[in-house]
Amino acid sequence: MIGKTLRRRSGAPSVASSARPRRRHKEEATAATDGDGAHAQPTASAWDWLDRLWAFFGSQRLALVLILAIAAASLVGVLLMQAPPNAQADRVSYARWLTQIRPKYGDLTGAFSALGLFTIFGSWWFRLLVTVLAANILVCTIRRSGSQLRAAFARPRIDMPDAFFQRAKLSFQEQAGGLSKEGAATALRRSLRFKGYRVIAQADGDAIHLYGDKNRFAPLGSILHHASLVVLLGGFAVGSLWGSGDDAFVVAEGQTRLIGDTGLALRLDSFVDEYYPEGPPKDYRSSVVLFDQGQEVTQAVVRVNSPLSYAGVRLHQSFFGPAAVMEARDSTGALIAEETVALAWQAQDRPLGSFYLTKQGLEVYVVGPASAFIDPVIPPGQVRLEVYETGATSPYVTGNVAQGQSANIGGLTYTFVRERQFSGFRVVDDPGRPLLWLGAVGIVMGLMLALYFTHRQVWAVCKEEADGAVRVRMGAAMGKHGEYAKDFQKLGDSVRGGLQKAGSARAS
Repeated sequence: MIGKTLRRRSGAPSVASSARPRRRHKEEATAATDGDGAHAQPTASAWDWLDRLWAFFGSQRLALVLILAIAAASLVGVLLMQAPPNAQADRVSYARWLTQIRPKYGDLTGAFSALGLFTIFGSWWFRLLVTVLAANILVCTIRRSGSQLRAAFARPRIDMPDAFFQRAKLSFQEQAGGLSKEGAATALRRSLRFKGYRVIAQADGDAIHLYGDKNRFAPLGSILHHASLVVLLGGFAVGSLWGSGDDAFVVAEGQTRLIGDTGLALRLDSFVDEYYPEGPPKDYRSSVVLFDQGQEVTQAVVRVNSPLSYAGVRLHQSFFGPAAVMEARDSTGALIAEETVALAWQAQDRPLGSFYLTKQGLEVYVVGPASAFIDPVIPPGQVRLEVYETGATSPYVTGNVAQGQSANIGGLTYTFVRERQFSGFRVVDDPGRPLLWLGAVGIVMGLMLALYFTHRQVWAVCKEEADGAVRVRMGAAMGKHGEYAKDFQKLGDSVRGGLQKAGSARAS
């Protein structure tokens, strides 16, 4: 039996932020006094329950567990075949699909199906994991965003004590020869701004304190990154719930097929495959016509890397193969079916496809000869028909038909008219695609802000010493892994040059 053991024919071609420890609120209680003056026992506030829920979704451990669970489920989903959307939507189609893949998984097929391992990405529990992860990331982002926003917009401390400049990991000092503290502060401000720093100055007696920073909004990149992850997961959720797709949408030459419930239909006028003289494929292309509600809307040539897009639906060239034009007539000679059957599946190394005789309650599998070996069952130029009653798992009659000839099989006359080509497309209708793009762009921008635009802070003071000389001192932190040291040294050289230039200009 060939028809019931088929598989698709192949062809061309740091999520959760660390949450700060939750502040423990004192249990709120109301004291009610009865007639005797006794107080009622305090009752826990509903806010305490909400606070616990908020802390649960903001837990870093929860994020780790969810990421590991989703990663494990995704790995299983990649290793095991997943039922196509049309099979998941219909119990009969799913049962037939299980029959088709049973030769691959054997006795484990039933167990895998019972565990839902063939429908992982469309299962409720996988969607629940993704939803909870999105909520976890969102809560962590909100909990961190408050302090980061306040830090970005708050006025920084400007006047630092002398001990800071003495103990700073990065320090610089230079005597401003010939300059007053105001002139030194002006030269220092000019040098900092030349390096891209925002400068805030504050006079304090015999000293002028300055604060400089750049990329002060760069830490907000982590907020953008995590918020974009939520948007990205939301896009997957929208596509999963309201989108549709078909990885094996097959159309034979001259055939028009409806594309799901989109109201669109596709006609394949021709398919061409070209090869280089050495043998490798050069080009696969399908000339198609797209209809919307029966009206022609566009003509296009679809290639592997050049899909057809219309009204949010995309068709990608995916695979191709042979097709058989078949006719079926009843005992009176009346034509009951004329089908171009795409042999888009494989069973026992033979290509096959099927068509329905609805009124007769039959499904007819058309099996072509094997190409990898000399086929003793189906000679070249013939096809084998296996006729199944609806719902049956075994054919009740079989027979071969040669091209251009007819054969009576099971009381019906079948004619193998001629061979044609079919083209297989991957159809994607994903309403969540804009969210996916928005999330992807936000993730990249957030990472670039956080990694390539590090927040730099420097403090400086221009102070007149007891001997009347003006000394300029700067101090800063090393930054992570000391990456600020080299930039600070360049900044110091720039400040030294600026002071010397200002002093020379004043002297002249």
